[in-house]
Amino acid sequence: MGLHDRTNTALQSLGHPGSQLHQRGVSFATVMDFGGRHIKSNVGPKGHAAFSFPTDKYDIFVSHSWRTSRRAKYAALLYHTSLFPAVCAGLAAGILAFALQVQGILPPFGIVKAPPPLESLPGAMWCQLMGGYTFFAILVMWTRLAELAKSTRGTKVSCFLDCLCINQSDAELKQAGIDSIGAYLRNSDSMLVLWAPEYFTRLWCCFELAVFMEKRTNVEFKSLLQNSLAEMRSTSVGAARDLQRNTPPSEMNNEETAPARIAAVATAAQGTRNEIHDRKLIIIPVQMGVFCIYCLLFGYVLFCCGR
Repeated sequence: MGLHDRTNTALQSLGHPGSQLHQRGVSFATVMDFGGRHIKSNVGPKGHAAFSFPTDKYDIFVSHSWRTSRRAKYAALLYHTSLFPAVCAGLAAGILAFALQVQGILPPFGIVKAPPPLESLPGAMWCQLMGGYTFFAILVMWTRLAELAKSTRGTKVSCFLDCLCINQSDAELKQAGIDSIGAYLRNSDSMLVLWAPEYFTRLWCCFELAVFMEKRTNVEFKSLLQNSLAEMRSTSVGAARDLQRNTPPSEMNNEETAPARIAAVATAAQGTRNEIHDRKLIIIPVQMGVFCIYCLLFGYVLFCCGR
């Protein structure tokens, strides 16, 4: 498709009401399955129904560029979802291994040679191996474990990934899904952006982010205004009496007093709206995820080899 056709398709998606009948979501664990194989190419599997399920709304709308490397996006997702629990689990496993070695439950593994007259000390290879293996296992499996834990409570997180949520085998259903992306964005609670230098060179990426920003801004701002008006009505009488009691007579007829206070309220409302909005939009630079994960991997390997 040329740029003109892509632009027309994107604009058409803005006015499309969306099809609830064909609205499908995937779990976050499915997005990250097998090293993020589904974010490698925009040509999704033909049996997409086996990976997705019907949903009324999306908890997370995953936005990314297909020109970005799959490994880079997968590393960024690991950094965002699994790094903290993996570090905690690795530390816990290392401390447990140390305790078991001190109690003599684990056999000696690795000796640290000390210069005379000091005696050789038991090494900490058990801590390194158990802590490191636990860290990398939890790093890769955390999303699947979290999904299993939520399924036991009867909750399911629904994500939108275009190649899995849009039918790829039926041309008519595929076009209907593309036309409904605008509606899917308006029906999403949050947006996860895997940012890369080429992200804003893609028309659909700019379209997705712009539509989500406009939708979240309008909804939250309208809700904030309605709540503010309700509070103002309930306290208007008392506030007016306090204002009359505490305001000097010289300022009662000052025309600048009311606009200044209205501006202060508007500024506070704008700040509250931005705080609400920032919690809904998550932007992850893929380079940061790649740098962090690879530094941990190579650092651990070099440390073990040095020991």
